[in-house]
Amino acid sequence: FVDILDLESIQALAATLYQNERPLHGTAGLVDWHFPKVVSDFVRSGAVSGKSGELVCVPVVYRDRPVKVLLLGNGENERPGERPRVSDALLRTLGEQLLRMRVETVALEAKDFGVKTKKEVEALLRGVQIVWVGE
Repeated sequence: FVDILDLESIQALAATLYQNERPLHGTAGLVDWHFPKVVSDFVRSGAVSGKSGELVCVPVVYRDRPVKVLLLGNGENERPGERPRVSDALLRTLGEQLLRMRVETVALEAKDFGVKTKKEVEALLRGVQIVWVGE
């Protein structure tokens, strides 16, 4: 997982966050483990909750290089630990925000977003290069 951040081109990493998953699961949980409690601290402070449609940027430093971790709130998870499909609207919001932030390359894990085909995500994140994690 963290090896992907070794690629100089990675400017951001996107992860889903659910209101009812504590401890954190998926990519958000891995970020919280590799960058001790950075996501948990944001949750505890109330800066992010996992509410549907929420999008929060958590800045981290990896090997002296800043990386933006974008947390996408996907509401309540009916099956905590599993990853349902993220809505097209939320993916469009992510794409728009990445462009506003001038992020050219983002790392995503298909499983974390519940996607079956990568093309469906790539079509919604036009203008941003995706590096797929966990392959």
